[in-house]
Amino acid sequence: MKKHFAPSITLFLNLIIVLTTVSGAVAQSPPGNERVFPTGFSVRGEFLDFFERHGEIQVFGYPLTIEFEEDGRLVQYFHRGKLELHPENPPEQRVMLGLLDADLLISEPPIAEPELQPDSQFFPETGHTVTCAFLRYFQTWGGSALFGYPTTEMMVENRRIVQYFQRARLEWHPDSLPNLKVRPGKLGEIYLDKNNILPGVGVRKPPADSRVDQESLQVVSLDVNAEVSYPYAGQNQPQILYVFVYAQYDTATPTAPAMGATVRAVIHFPDEDLEIVLPKTNELGLSWQVFEVGQISDGETVFIDIIVSYGGREETTKTSFLVWL
Repeated sequence: MKKHFAPSITLFLNLIIVLTTVSGAVAQSPPGNERVFPTGFSVRGEFLDFFERHGEIQVFGYPLTIEFEEDGRLVQYFHRGKLELHPENPPEQRVMLGLLDADLLISEPPIAEPELQPDSQFFPETGHTVTCAFLRYFQTWGGSALFGYPTTEMMVENRRIVQYFQRARLEWHPDSLPNLKVRPGKLGEIYLDKNNILPGVGVRKPPADSRVDQESLQVVSLDVNAEVSYPYAGQNQPQILYVFVYAQYDTATPTAPAMGATVRAVIHFPDEDLEIVLPKTNELGLSWQVFEVGQISDGETVFIDIIVSYGGREETTKTSFLVWL
């Protein structure tokens, strides 16, 4: 009989960023068409194809969220931007680097077309010029199809030479290795922070003044949801179980995150069950735990039962994942 165990979550804290609630619109991609990164999140499907064709980490950085639906469109945030799925577009334009908040991107009035110097290009669409190392980087990694057109000339910002584009900000890092002297700025990371969006799933944090005084109200119902980080998990791969608990305290109040709920899970491996006790839910109603998949045959589905106790009530839910690769 194979032995499974649940390693301490502290070994993986650097891989996990707190989530709030899981969107039901996460796309399921074919097994194998997925890569997991040190941030704990994976890139898969059409997003992965686009990521790998356009410079990978050097251009986009690591993923900061899973895929989720935002304003009716599937998106995924990275350190340096946001990928969007546009299924209505031709195949080569189905995935695009998203337009981020206008406050993050600067534009200047167009300039008159200059007498071009070697290694420079004027863009009449926005009336700005890209030159030297910025132009070489721009042309190498996708040009206007990826970054959009320039919206400024080169400028100095916080003692660094930068240039803004419709979908990116290029930065000059003279002390870096030759292939890293030009790189996009971390606009995806800045956007998540500026708009008070938690990394992870990407759902906005609940406002502080909307939280319920939980100790003074009686719980009338619980809403429990569970997800795993990897719908397709490899043998001996660490898997992450997330449990989200919301409570309704009386018929006049909306549901709110339940802090301090007790969470247990029974993981039904093919040869034995593993029962684990998760940490109590935090102020966002979230608890999570890491466990190891073990040496399980490809094609096996692992089912998980979750039992939550809070405010004198108990609620259950289920989730599962497929072992592949």
